[in-house]
Amino acid sequence: MTDFPAQAAGPVDAPSFLSGGGEMGARMRSHDWSRSPLGDPHGWPPSLRSVVSLMLSSKFPMFIAWGPQLGFLYNDAYAPIFGVKHPHALGRPFAEIWSEIWGDIRPLVDRALAGEASYHEDLPLIMLRKGFEEQTYFTFSYSPVRDDAGHVAGLFCACTETTRKVVAERHLAAESDRLRELFRQAPGFMAVLRGPDHVFDLANEAYLELVGRRDLIGRPVREALPEVEGQGFFELLDRVYTTGEPFVGEGLMVKVRRAPAAALEDRFITFVYQPVRDADGAVAGVFAEGYDVTEAKRAEAELRRLNQTLEQRVNERTAEREAALAQLAHVQKMETVGQLTGGVAHDFNNLLQAMGGALAMIQRRTREPSVQPFIEAGQQAVDRGTKLVRQLMGFARQESLQPEAIDIPRRIANMAELLDRALRADIRLVTRFADGLWPIEVDPTQFELALINLAVNARDAMPTGGTLVVEAANVHLPEGHASGLAGDYVRLSVTDTGLGMPPEVAEHAFEPFYTTKEVGKGSGLGLAQVYGLSRQAGGTAMIDSTPGRGTSIVMLLRRCDRVPAPDTSVAGAVPAVRRQAAVLLVEDDRVVATTVAAALEEVGYTVPWVGTADEALSRLAGGEQFDLLFSDIVMPGRLSGIDLARAARRLQPSIAVVLTSGYSEQLAQAERETVLRKPYRIEDLVRTLDEALARRADQQQDD
Repeated sequence: MTDFPAQAAGPVDAPSFLSGGGEMGARMRSHDWSRSPLGDPHGWPPSLRSVVSLMLSSKFPMFIAWGPQLGFLYNDAYAPIFGVKHPHALGRPFAEIWSEIWGDIRPLVDRALAGEASYHEDLPLIMLRKGFEEQTYFTFSYSPVRDDAGHVAGLFCACTETTRKVVAERHLAAESDRLRELFRQAPGFMAVLRGPDHVFDLANEAYLELVGRRDLIGRPVREALPEVEGQGFFELLDRVYTTGEPFVGEGLMVKVRRAPAAALEDRFITFVYQPVRDADGAVAGVFAEGYDVTEAKRAEAELRRLNQTLEQRVNERTAEREAALAQLAHVQKMETVGQLTGGVAHDFNNLLQAMGGALAMIQRRTREPSVQPFIEAGQQAVDRGTKLVRQLMGFARQESLQPEAIDIPRRIANMAELLDRALRADIRLVTRFADGLWPIEVDPTQFELALINLAVNARDAMPTGGTLVVEAANVHLPEGHASGLAGDYVRLSVTDTGLGMPPEVAEHAFEPFYTTKEVGKGSGLGLAQVYGLSRQAGGTAMIDSTPGRGTSIVMLLRRCDRVPAPDTSVAGAVPAVRRQAAVLLVEDDRVVATTVAAALEEVGYTVPWVGTADEALSRLAGGEQFDLLFSDIVMPGRLSGIDLARAARRLQPSIAVVLTSGYSEQLAQAERETVLRKPYRIEDLVRTLDEALARRADQQQDD
């Protein structure tokens, strides 16, 4: 710390503006200003004299820094801030007396000297004023002070030390956080209810666990826990709030719902309702605290029941335990199977349907004899419902696929219509293929499905539109490549300009059943199928994604030495039967909708498509006339296909209706409707629609 020398006695004829001002006024009057950069006070300009007079008469901590060296002047209220630096700091340069904090405050000083006032609240500064470094906090303002010519000649500061306040507030906040954490982790349940309506202000983990972790905070108790109505607890809360007398309950039973849509469950609780009073002593709320003693009650009852010999009790207990374990194992097994079936069934049937439709379209577009056995085999597989199982087993069993040499550009060109249908109008599809691209050996249907899966994922990742780029090039991977592969490969990438994936999502994206989409929007098998196909083709798949900048799925597919079979399909080779009818297709799965719409349009139907029942109702009510409604039964939203059929007939009484689903129970509910079980063949669909329209025509003639 700088050792300031003692000051000699100054002139006794000090100027009048230094009169008064307490201790510091006296010190200024007696100070030897010959060694100060400020010079003799008699020569100070009027502007400085005025500010000094104001400062000395104030009870608020203030200082003035004036002149090229910013000579320091301060009042009595500021002196304690200096500590041992007082009174030797008087008149000395600012940068010298506060050297330890100069680096922190110099930018603020420069702003003031540039004519800009500033205010700072609770600014942290490490000061050396008592012989050691200490953390301090100050709230202050720096204002420029101008000389008589209007130029900034110094700065004026009004300040107060807020160290104690800041430390106290932080301590209080830490203590509050600690108490909240203790409240949250308390083994007993706790809740704070406010006002006569008993609105939840706080509830700890144990309380949330008791009531099924529902949303409580800010809601009245009667709204948050409607199932408790009529059990007497609300009336007890009202009484405690009204009378101010606490209530203690021992082992009382309460019926609560511990999961959404779950049955009511009997729980036993021991608790106290304690009135909470405000500063005036009036009851402002109720504090509820207690324990869930259900297990203790059950154990007690099990002991009020076992009154036989010890051996009998042991035998009974052992038998009950084994039965309970067996029942639990059965329940867990059925729950697992149920979850798996429920999550996959819809997409399973849609996948089968899409593949069956695609095979039907291929069969319509080619007469190549060598292709027909593969098409027939695929149709048989769809009929048996085993295609998805074989796809999942494809990660380990090569024989589940039917690979052949294919030419990527030609195959994707033939898929152009399917890809366009899988995308939206606001998404631009771009293809780039290198010259002399090598053929690859894959199952062609699985390859097309992989491209459709990637297109659908990219579409969902670009909700406001964008660009989808499909490109391929030949690559040679040397030994030791990061992919673990070596040799000749075709690098096929599908890149979107969408939302991208965070690293934790990209890490698991290829895992079967992993999905970030809403329930019913995806099974998590799309990218898993892409990865499985790549591995089957002797390569691998990788993800390159950045949040906000899009995703690129890269497939490395081993080069095939065989020559792809020539494409003998001729557009329009199979004449289509013209059917002049408008069919409103309602299907939430875009891949299914794409194949079904294409097949129906090829035989002459006009097929507008919507994804939900609400969209369908909008079009039915909007004046468009349709001959037939073809809808899935199970769809996202508030209406099922059965509900939609009833509404459609109210809006357009003459409309024919055909419903479809893969769920037996849903088909049973549609007993009065014409139904088609998924997966269905395209020819069965066309025949069913023809028959439904024929019946409609006959009814219209009869009318």
